Amino acid sequence: MAEKRKRTANTPLGPLGYIPGSVPRAPPTMGNTSQFGRVDDQAVRKELANMIVLHKYPLSIVNHEGFQKFVRCLNPHFKMVSRTQAREDILIAYFGEKSESQRELRDNASRIAVSMDLWATHDEKRQFVAAAVHYIDDFWTLHNYFIEFPKLPFGCNENLQLETYLECLHNWNLDDKLSTLTIDDCFDDKFLKDTFSSRFYCPNLMLGGKFLRMRCFTRTLKSLVEEALDTLGDAMIKIQDGVAYWTATTQRQIKFACLARELGVPNGKDLPSYCENQWDSIYLMLERALLFRYVFKHEKLSDSGYTCIPSEEDWNLAKEICEVLKVFYEAAMFFSEKKYHTANEYFQKVCEIKLAISQWVSSEVEVITAMASNMMDKFDEYWNEVNTILAITAILDPRFKMYIVEYYFTKIYKDGAQGEIDRVRKVCIELFEQYRIGPRIKNASKRVKSNQSQQGINRYVKQDPMSAFDLFVTERKKETITTELDYYLDEEVLPRRDDFKLLSWWKNNGLKYPTLQMIARDVLPIPVSKVTSCAAFCRGGNVLVQHFNKLCCGTIEALMCQRNWLTVAYPGEPAIILLPISSKLRDSSWRLSMTIDEGNAQ
Repeated sequence: MAEKRKRTANTPLGPLGYIPGSVPRAPPTMGNTSQFGRVDDQAVRKELANMIVLHKYPLSIVNHEGFQKFVRCLNPHFKMVSRTQAREDILIAYFGEKSESQRELRDNASRIAVSMDLWATHDEKRQFVAAAVHYIDDFWTLHNYFIEFPKLPFGCNENLQLETYLECLHNWNLDDKLSTLTIDDCFDDKFLKDTFSSRFYCPNLMLGGKFLRMRCFTRTLKSLVEEALDTLGDAMIKIQDGVAYWTATTQRQIKFACLARELGVPNGKDLPSYCENQWDSIYLMLERALLFRYVFKHEKLSDSGYTCIPSEEDWNLAKEICEVLKVFYEAAMFFSEKKYHTANEYFQKVCEIKLAISQWVSSEVEVITAMASNMMDKFDEYWNEVNTILAITAILDPRFKMYIVEYYFTKIYKDGAQGEIDRVRKVCIELFEQYRIGPRIKNASKRVKSNQSQQGINRYVKQDPMSAFDLFVTERKKETITTELDYYLDEEVLPRRDDFKLLSWWKNNGLKYPTLQMIARDVLPIPVSKVTSCAAFCRGGNVLVQHFNKLCCGTIEALMCQRNWLTVAYPGEPAIILLPISSKLRDSSWRLSMTIDEGNAQ
């Protein structure tokens, strides 16, 4: 060991702050028992497990020499756990949280909405289902979290996939508390209706299951974006190649920027970089590239390597498509500003998109008209299935009530608007009556008791001839009494304020509108989109971290669920890495459409 040297005035310090050739003095450690007392090993192991889960580190991190030295520096008395022990700590925490979540869902008084999303391992050999619940608790707090992450059977078809979904509901006893089920669009409507009618007792559902199946708004939005990008076609490739060419080297960037200044392009505007797997990045690139359209084709920019010059027709088409993408971009940005939204927030944006597509259908540009016609076919499938429940959630916002439905339906349906408005009002009344009557029958034994009670009433009616008169009076009163729903709709709307808290308003107005409060608590948490806000612009599919390929399915489920639960305890959006969706994923029957991964996984 090198001997320590005494420093003089002329002795230079090394780059790490100590004399070269000497032995640096170790800093005091947090784990020093003489200064800080004994460290709680169980608490350290718990936080170590949380760290692995939260950041998706491989379990083998506990064997990494650098990590072990770092821990020993903090606390030399801590006995590093093995890979197996780290896995056991994670499983213990997972099962403990799972039991607590099951108890909370069991005791919750409201209906619970469920969403199902597909994931795949990085090697694309296994598929999983992320089952998430969405509900409002007794304190009127909105909750969204995973409950299961089961593996789909190998070679899974439509029947097995739906069976896996229903098994998740059964495992958590959600059959009788389900409000809606947000799933992929790959299922045939008749197949779903037949399956649901055989597995669920319809009176337990809202209006007998009329709103049971929900489609994902973000998935629909992405399909419209892909239609627009496909329409741009070769023009898109030329513009992308041009941007890539003139940003490839510093010399090219300088040459392009100098010519742009000569032609009067606003200062501070540069050619943007973009990510192929983020459609918002492509839109922003097109928007910026349009500012330089005359620079790209200027004769001073001639270069032997630059041959992919967009034509005037290409730029005109790009301008039209950019206006289309702007509508979708603003809608997606609105919903990506925060993690979770109540269902009422979607109605206005969905209506605006439908109106925009209707306007594009009447475009003078033939290509845009054809594109809009295809978009309308896709969007109408979504609109026809969700417009009623979205309208109901919008009506339950006291800033809008029925006026918002009348306003947009008049624009959308024009002469046929009144019929559609009356249809929505009728459904509102039916839903109100279902909740006003009280909780639905949930099992066969109760149905038997109900039938016996009804027989007793019939015997009483036969004994008292005037009981029919009493029933007549009761029915006539129902026709004249103003209901709670009528009072709510007749009251003035509240001023539109951005800081208005809808859940707080319904929490505080339960005494005035008890039935409507129950409805609001059940329908407002419905997940109109099952895609997380941080992945609204991704064009790929849900892909797990690469080192998950070697883990068993039970460990993967524990890691994914536990991480989802920890994001509530540790606020902050997860980091995302954009992975292209492979041809194998694209061509398979279980099409995915979002990619989320962790950049710090390895």
